[in-house]
Amino acid sequence: MKIEIKNRWDGNVLWSGDAASLKDGLHIALKSGANLYRANLSGAKNAELVIAKTKILPEGDIIGWKKCKNNILAKLSIPKDAKRSHAFGRKCRAEYVVVLEVIGADKGITDTHGPTTIYRQGEIVKCNKWDNNWMVECSGGIHFFITRLEAENYN
Repeated sequence: MKIEIKNRWDGNVLWSGDAASLKDGLHIALKSGANLYRANLSGAKNAELVIAKTKILPEGDIIGWKKCKNNILAKLSIPKDAKRSHAFGRKCRAEYVVVLEVIGADKGITDTHGPTTIYRQGEIVKCNKWDNNWMVECSGGIHFFITRLEAENYN
């Protein structure tokens, strides 16, 4: 059967092809390298394995990287007890973080989305509003990347 996987925001087709089921279509799309970022999988049956393959956040304490204004970087610890999330891309969110280091200044500042947030070494930074919906990338939480390189190159 013909399968189309669409962007959940604008309806554009992210991948289309023939498959026996949506589950098979998702497997084929992922194996072919299709970018399913923002794919609309609501109501999809048997998509658990495909969704599990997109999960990039391990359990336990992890290190994350935050790009602040003026190319300042913050190295973060995301404690195992902090709620964390990511959608289908590489940007992640956490309920709170511990600032391990600020690189390039004595503090990092973000104010693009939501209230101004200041990152200082040794401090705990909490989000003003946490969103439990893991499928929403840009929502309530402290945004971060798992690798420093991704944070450095984030626009």
